[in-house]
This record gives sequence, C-alpha cells and structure tokens, in this order.
Amino acid sequence: MLTNERREETLRLLRLRGELSYEWLAAHFGVSEMTARRDVEALEAAGEARRVRGGAISVVSRAHEPAVVEREQLERDAKESIAAAAAELVRSGDSLYLDSGTSAIVLASHLARLGARLLVVTPNLRAATVLAESPEIRVVLTGGTLRPAEQSLVGAEAERTVGTYNVDTAFLGAAGVHLERGVTDYGVDEASVKRLAVSRAQRVVVLADRTKLGRVSLCEICPTSEIDVLVTDAPAQAPEVTALRGAGTEVLLVPRD
Repeated sequence: MLTNERREETLRLLRLRGELSYEWLAAHFGVSEMTARRDVEALEAAGEARRVRGGAISVVSRAHEPAVVEREQLERDAKESIAAAAAELVRSGDSLYLDSGTSAIVLASHLARLGARLLVVTPNLRAATVLAESPEIRVVLTGGTLRPAEQSLVGAEAERTVGTYNVDTAFLGAAGVHLERGVTDYGVDEASVKRLAVSRAQRVVVLADRTKLGRVSLCEICPTSEIDVLVTDAPAQAPEVTALRGAGTEVLLVPRD
C-alpha cells in the first residue's frame, strides 16, 4: 500500500472509531510504529487528526455516528467470537432485549441458530429480520422513528414498547466503555432507548470489542457498575477488565486471532 493510500485509510478508520493507537495501526498495516506515528503527524499537519499519548484521535465530533454498513466491516472476527460467547448465556424460554448496532446483528444470527424458544424485543430492523428466520423466536419490533443509516427505531414509540417488557437479559452494544464515564453511545435518542432497556432488564450484558474499551462517546447509557457481564476480546490486563472484575462484574474474554 502506498503512503498516501495508507494515510487515507488511517483517516477513514479514525473517523469510524474516533481513536487509534500507534500499536494498532502498525499491526493493521504491517508497518513500524514509527511509520504509523509519521502518518498521524502528516494527518495532524493537514488538520484531519490530533495526536494524543500513544496514538491519535479524530477531529470529528463524538456525536458523529458512522453508518451501520461502515461499522459492520470493523473487527468482524472479534464480533463473531463475542456474539458466539454471548449466545451461550441464553437459555430456552428467555426474554431478551437486543440492541441496535452491528454487534446485535451478529448476535441475532447466533440466536437464530440456537433453536431455542425466545422472546426478543428489539429496535434493530436488520436483527429482527435475521431473528425471523427461526420459527422458535417471537420477535417484538418496537415502533418509532426510523434512523436510516443505523436501521433502527427511536423515539417515544420505541421507548413505550421497551418499557412494556421486563426482560431477563438486555444485550447492549456501545461506542465506548470507560471506567469513569461509563457505557456511552453516539446519539441522544438511541441512548435514551438503551437506558430504558437497562432499567427493565434483570441482567445487562455489554458486547464490546477491545477498541471500545477506554473510549468515551457523547451520551452515557449507564455507569459500568450496572454491567452484569462484559463480553470482549480485550486482553486480561486491560484496565477496564481488571477493574470490572475487581468490582464483581463477570468478564468473558474471547480469544483473538
């Protein structure tokens, strides 16, 4: 890959994720960390990124949410492993809330293959379509206002539906999981639906690949103290993993190729 092409791809990934480390960039592109640092310096000089300790952050607002079709290409193997582990937490007869976002779409495919009798409440149009492939799953699709880029439903109707059900488990995706700032997401409307789902669930399971840990997005969903289970491919020594385990949260670590 030519230097200009690599820098353009670095910028695209920064806009999608918000923050990248030199270590991750070096591994992703197969270059040295010094080369990754020079790429970031060039982007900063052009006003398209900002260097921070150990990496770079996007100059795009934390409220900016990339489309779901863009995000689903990121960390695909990790999302598959996380979804497979999360599906093992489900038992026949359970009632579930399945969140918006790409992790939920992947989890939906695993749930559909379980052959278990489930009730699933979701604002996620694509996840609902996948779940409908299983005759054993009763799908409750919330009403609400469609967010086309996210393919999810928000607003008063969505919240009214979510508030009707006391589910066994809420499976949440997130833009960030931070020890002090909690579980966060991009938009106010979507975060409002997620917060309500947390309040109605007996158990809260957060699905977050390693790039989400330590990140903060615009809107808080809940403090980390409300997470019952975190499923992630982060290393065991990650600060969030260590702290959550110390606080009594169950952390399921999935292998990373």
